Amino acid sequence: MKTPINSLKILFISLALLVLLVECSQAQNRDTDDIVNWNDVNLILPLIKEKEADKVSITFSGVLRIGRNLKRPIDKRIGANLNYRINKHFSTSIGYLYRRSRPTERPSQLEHRLTFALLAERKWKHFALRNRLMTMYQIRQSNSNLIVQRNRVQFSFPIRKNKSELFAPFITDEVYYDFRTKRLFRNDIFIGITTTFSKKLSADFFYIKQNLSSGQIKETNGFGISLRIRLKK
Repeated sequence: MKTPINSLKILFISLALLVLLVECSQAQNRDTDDIVNWNDVNLILPLIKEKEADKVSITFSGVLRIGRNLKRPIDKRIGANLNYRINKHFSTSIGYLYRRSRPTERPSQLEHRLTFALLAERKWKHFALRNRLMTMYQIRQSNSNLIVQRNRVQFSFPIRKNKSELFAPFITDEVYYDFRTKRLFRNDIFIGITTTFSKKLSADFFYIKQNLSSGQIKETNGFGISLRIRLKK
């Protein structure tokens, strides 16, 4: 028999899928829209631990995104980040990412990204707030280079049983600012659930809605999975 917690989880996923289906049906009516599937895998290698938390770690990431209304791969990425935890509420990271993308019929776009991020977070019993401020230098093969500022705010609501977290519904909003044009050009909204399967494996299941002011694609709707795998306890 399903527990109330499991029923809540099923209800949340069902509502997210319902929203996705509605949005996707609308997106198919316009050439400037797309339906996407995001798949991310992050391998976390702790280097220095302090009080059961990672003081220094490296994250290796791989990304595959399926687009053009779920018909073909449009974005492939691979990268690494060096993470440093300053204290309980603040951490920072520097990273490199290689990206190859082809969201439309135009030739593939190649890009190198250098990133620096500062993360602030605060947790309460039934609520958590995270804010990530990232500066991104994009070295692009066929276009001028860009410096972009990204700010991601996330609200999550952990569901616990016997002091153990079962899962955490969340909503995230991320905005992008272009220093060259001096304007906001993109907004991403995520609605999903974070689930911890074991000490070494956790995942986010989410719906995403993107709005862009530049490029051929102006709006995307989709769903995705982001896996986090710890290589050591």
